[in-house]
Amino acid sequence: MKKSLIAFLLLILGSASVAYYFWSQATKLPDWYVSKGVSSDKLINLSNEVEVQAVKTKLQEKIDTKIEDSINARQEVSPKLARVDGYEVNTDATKNPQTQENSRTIQIDLSEKDFNELVVSSVAENTPNSKVLETTKGFNTTIKDGNLESGAVINVSEIPKDRLEQREKVFVEKITKTFPFLENQDVYIGMEGKPKVENGQLKFEEDTRIKLGNLSLTISELSQRLGISEDKIKERLKLELELGQLKISDIEFNENNALIKGSVN
Repeated sequence: MKKSLIAFLLLILGSASVAYYFWSQATKLPDWYVSKGVSSDKLINLSNEVEVQAVKTKLQEKIDTKIEDSINARQEVSPKLARVDGYEVNTDATKNPQTQENSRTIQIDLSEKDFNELVVSSVAENTPNSKVLETTKGFNTTIKDGNLESGAVINVSEIPKDRLEQREKVFVEKITKTFPFLENQDVYIGMEGKPKVENGQLKFEEDTRIKLGNLSLTISELSQRLGISEDKIKERLKLELELGQLKISDIEFNENNALIKGSVN
């Protein structure tokens, strides 16, 4: 009898330890948010339209300058023209269609901070009436070893559920039902992976990980836990990037920067 009681108590303690570990990992906040007093220059208040617009305007000016520099550099290194039947012809380009295509490609390099500002302004542009974004306490994007991680800190209890759009309401209700211990907590929700550009949208691939605090879930695992189809989750992981006159065709994420390729109409 005594052995059975001890075994039962050990089982309870073991379950409690697992539950505590899960809770502590799920509610762990990222360093950039905890130390925001030090790195506040990277944090943008999504609920402040004036601040977001100021960031977008400043970033666009910087991007326009980079585009102009890229065009000038491309013209300087373009192959010499040859005279054919009285006309100037780029012989390399006419021989090689790929060379001709490359000659029209614009490349600009954005730092991690610049790309974070691009993502923030694009999120605000894509979802202007989102009540979830209005309650966001911090948003950040990092690039490390070719991987992109982007996410926000929110408090689910502060989201005005009665003012949400239907799909947002369903998502928030699923989150609180599946992870009830997250209520009345500041929580980090993000995504990590190597996205690609498709039709001007930043699209995360199958191997994307969804982060809940320090926990990391696959799209399939999150789908099973929330009872939401993988396709609906993937649809929410798309972001249309706004870069003014530059039409984006590809993005390469390097050590801590983003190389954006595209064309200007």
